[in-house]
Amino acid sequence: MKPSVGRTTGEAGTRHTVIVWTNHSNRACSMHGFGGVDLVGPNDPVFGPTYSLPRQSATPTTVHLPPGGVAHTVITWQPPQDGPGWTPTGMNVTPPDETHSAHLQWPGGAVLRQDAATHPGTFISPVQPGAG
Repeated sequence: MKPSVGRTTGEAGTRHTVIVWTNHSNRACSMHGFGGVDLVGPNDPVFGPTYSLPRQSATPTTVHLPPGGVAHTVITWQPPQDGPGWTPTGMNVTPPDETHSAHLQWPGGAVLRQDAATHPGTFISPVQPGAG
């Protein structure tokens, strides 16, 4: 599974960045669940240089991918409301049920870190069919 960055959309308070997963093998495969996304950037004095995004409280479904087929995961994130915030330099993404991550550039701006929030506004969605 090869990841790539799709488009970023949204309004001032909430943004959405798409991670596209492409099946580069010559056989069909299935994806189920949530990928992993760790935003990486400068060292935050409280939380450190990595922001591991929590999962959305949605129920995942199984996505079947033929050779060359695509699926996607949406990162929902909030920019800071006041102050400069924390700007990631990249992200490590891991497909569901895999252990090898790929490093991608972060296409957005500053992120409001919510590492300790009970109900954070920044999270990842389960894998869905198509490129998003």
